[in-house]
Amino acid sequence: IKKKQPVKVFAYHKQTQSKREFDDESFVTDEYTIKEPSSRFDQFVDGEWVLNNDLKFSTEEHEWVMSELYWYDSKVIYAHRGDTKRSGGYTKEQLDQYAIALCDYTSKGSDGVITVTGETRPSI
Repeated sequence: IKKKQPVKVFAYHKQTQSKREFDDESFVTDEYTIKEPSSRFDQFVDGEWVLNNDLKFSTEEHEWVMSELYWYDSKVIYAHRGDTKRSGGYTKEQLDQYAIALCDYTSKGSDGVITVTGETRPSI
């Protein structure tokens, strides 16, 4: 009787999607699946990865807020100096109000969960 040689496999944690190598499929624990998620927004439900649209939306909105805050940082320095050309024509007060509105639009809890708290994206 020939013994089957172990074949290394990658498996994905059902909660975090973290990838881990196992020496053989038979060593994959219940917390993992060999099924690969198709996006970082997938959740493992009833043996399958399913797109979580709420997670996708809140994450993308929070990433947009963070990019806008980066833009704010680059403009507010010039506005503070009175350089309206490089500040995009915005005053420091306008930029500060926009930054506050951005911070009120999404929040990220200490557990890492992102919540969209505003109705619409802020604008300046």
